Amino acid sequence: LGIQDRDPEPIVQNLLHLLKPGGWISWGEYDYSQWQIMQTTEGPQSGIDGLTTLLDYIGTIGGTRPNWARNFWPARLHEMFKANGLIDIAEDRRPFPKELLQAQLDTALMASEEVSFGAIDPLGDGRGAKARELTANCFHHRSNTAYNIDRLTVIGRKPES
Repeated sequence: LGIQDRDPEPIVQNLLHLLKPGGWISWGEYDYSQWQIMQTTEGPQSGIDGLTTLLDYIGTIGGTRPNWARNFWPARLHEMFKANGLIDIAEDRRPFPKELLQAQLDTALMASEEVSFGAIDPLGDGRGAKARELTANCFHHRSNTAYNIDRLTVIGRKPES
């Protein structure tokens, strides 16, 4: 699903209209609001400052808007479920296993480069080039550094009445 204006509440409300009384909604997302930089293997850390800088730069679309990753709506999904009348709400958070983090970082670096071309380049002022420079720096220094996020699942039930 594509979430308009970082606001999934209209989708939650639409799902509630479609849901029979007593039915369940289960919603899974990645929660970037609390990402954590970490070491993946023993040895000297490298690339931490560069990775934080890159994630903040991409998160603000080249410094042009508030950081979507630091104020990411999945962290509030359980509150939206409650505000819309769902009951028996449960939340499950699971970080990625350490052995997958390097592959996840490589995927994120590729996505960062795509964002630099598609979303940041059109803004001008060399912002796209700066994003690609930050991405290349992270790729070069990524030997045992990665970031982790939670895989978040929230469930809730529509009351019977």
